[in-house]
Amino acid sequence: MQRKSGSLGTALANERGVSVVEYVVMLTLVAVAAIAAWTTFGAQTSRTTQCAADAISGGALGPCGSGAGGGPGSDDALSATSPRARDATSSPPASGAQASAFASRESGSLLDFASPPGYSDADTHEARRARYHRIKGVPFIKGRRDGRFIHPNDVSQGMLGDCYFLSALASIAQTNPNLIKRMIRRNRDGTYTVTLWDERRKTWQRWETEWVKHEIVVSAEFPVIDGDPAFAHSGDARGGQHELWVMLIEKAWAKMHGGYDHIEGGTGSDALEALTGKPSRTHGGRNYHKWWGLRMGFDELASYVDRGYAMVASSDSGDELVRNGTLVGDHSYYITGVDRARRTVTIRNPWGWEYEPITIPWDRFEQAFYRLVVAPTH
Repeated sequence: MQRKSGSLGTALANERGVSVVEYVVMLTLVAVAAIAAWTTFGAQTSRTTQCAADAISGGALGPCGSGAGGGPGSDDALSATSPRARDATSSPPASGAQASAFASRESGSLLDFASPPGYSDADTHEARRARYHRIKGVPFIKGRRDGRFIHPNDVSQGMLGDCYFLSALASIAQTNPNLIKRMIRRNRDGTYTVTLWDERRKTWQRWETEWVKHEIVVSAEFPVIDGDPAFAHSGDARGGQHELWVMLIEKAWAKMHGGYDHIEGGTGSDALEALTGKPSRTHGGRNYHKWWGLRMGFDELASYVDRGYAMVASSDSGDELVRNGTLVGDHSYYITGVDRARRTVTIRNPWGWEYEPITIPWDRFEQAFYRLVVAPTH
C-alpha cells in the first residue's frame, strides 16, 4: 500500500471532507484552550509555592491568608494570629509542648523556637523528657576560681552529642575570649542575639569563599530535665544567677540547623568556622589518617599554639588509648598546650572541668587522633 503523502492533519481533513479553513480554525481553538489551561496551572503552582514560603516564614500572606473557604489558607498555612505564629515571634512555648524542630525567619534574623526541637537520635532518648524552662541568669559571670568572665571551665557538655561544637567553644574561650563576648548581644525584650557565620561559595569563582553573618535571636529558656539543663550546662553562678553564654550559643547553633537533634555529630571545622567567621584548616581525616597520619610535625602544631589558634582533635575509636580508657573513642577534644622540651600535647574533654587534662607524647597523639582542625581566632 502506498503511504499517504503530506501531513497527518491534511490527510484527516481530506478524508473527512473538512476544508483547510475549518481545519485552521480548529487548530486555533485548541491552541487557545491549551494556553488557558497552562495559565491556570501556573497560577495554582505560584499560589502553592507562596503558601509554602508563608508557612516557612511563620505568617500567612497573600493567597495563603486565613479565612473561610478551606484550602491552604484555612488548613495548612500559619495565620498571623495562630498560636504557632505568635510563639515564633514572641516567646518560646510553655513546658510540655509537643517536640518539633520548627523555626522561623523574619527580617533576616532567626527567631526563637516555636516549640521544643525533636530528638531523633537513639543516644538522646532520655532527652525526650526535656521541656523548656526559663533559667535565671546573665551571659557572663566572673569566676571565683579563674577571675575571668569567659573561661574554658564554663563549658560542660550535656547529653547531646555535640562535643565538636563545645570543644570549639572551649578552645576559643582559651585563645580569644573577647571573640565570644562580641558574639552575644542582649535585646530590650530580654532575648539575646547571637552572631554566627556560614560559608557561601561563589558560583563563578569556586575557589573563593564568602562568609555570611547570621544574627540569631534566642531566649533564656532551655530544655530542662528534673531542674537541670539537658544539654550544655551553665557556667559560673552567683547570687542566684547562672552564667548562660555556652547555653545561648549552643541554642543558636541548634536553631541555625533546625533543632538540637540536627547538631548531633559534626566536625570541628564546621564549628570553628561558624564561631570565628574565618576559614579553618584540617589535618588528617578518617580514611586519610590510616595511610598518612596527620601529615604535620610537632613544631607546626606548636606554632599554632603560639599564634593563638583554636584547635579541635577527633579521637580514633580503635586506638589503644581508647581501649585502655585514657581517651573516649570518636570524641572531640580541644588542645590546651604543648611542651616543646618533652614534645607532649595536652588536651581537655568538653564534658567539664572535673575531668583532668590529658598529656600525651606527640608520637602517640598522632596515632590516637585521626583529625586535627585549627582556625585563627584573632
